[in-house]
Amino acid sequence: MNVDEILGRFQKVRRYNTKSNSWMALCPGHPDKTPSLSIRFDGDKPLFHCFAGCTFEEIIGAADLAKEDLMGDRPDSYHSKHPRLDPYKLLDAMALDALRVGLIASRIANGHVLADDEKQALLAISGAFQRAVESIKSRNGNKTPWTD
Repeated sequence: MNVDEILGRFQKVRRYNTKSNSWMALCPGHPDKTPSLSIRFDGDKPLFHCFAGCTFEEIIGAADLAKEDLMGDRPDSYHSKHPRLDPYKLLDAMALDALRVGLIASRIANGHVLADDEKQALLAISGAFQRAVESIKSRNGNKTPWTD
């Protein structure tokens, strides 16, 4: 398939960088009101990135495309270097951990001496938050949206 045929499978397509042959479109892999799908062509190979986290397979499946349509005789040449990160699951887990931290902080404020399991829970939560930040940074060129 050529560039026009591939782009024709998406809605609200607009070019945003002529030098790198890059486009933005609505992502068919999730309910999308504002374009969140980046489409860039590296030669004849389309590269997709959904900023909401949809996988390559979800994107092309929803656009009624097959790997063979996009890669010709190289269908296995595309793979994501990162597994899908579900931002909603991450936020749910972080909210639960933040609640645990708040409860433990309240107990400390009321003069409670932490038990070993509470100390271990705080250390585990701290580690989980750090791993989440590192995971987000590794997916975004070592940048976080709130600091860079």
